[in-house]
Amino acid sequence: MFLLLVTIVLFVSCGEEEPVADFTWTPEISTAGQEVTFTNLTEEARSYSWDFGDSSTSSLANPVHTYTNPGEFTIELVASNRSKSDVATRTIMVIGR
Repeated sequence: MFLLLVTIVLFVSCGEEEPVADFTWTPEISTAGQEVTFTNLTEEARSYSWDFGDSSTSSLANPVHTYTNPGEFTIELVASNRSKSDVATRTIMVIGR
């Protein structure tokens, strides 16, 4: 019985495709205080972990975030399924008002 269970778990996890993390955002250049909408283009993922580069995070598929200060911020998206994950990193420019 144990061997059957291990075989099933291995079969299910081996059949899952590896996610390919990708995203875009609008507006491309934001003004401090303006909402930025992130569009998740990831394929084959079930969960998402966003780091917006300003100590803020989200687990939503398509989050909206407001940068309160100007600067250059590195955004990281980790997209995962049950057994695999992928990371996409981009840099956003936020200008002052």
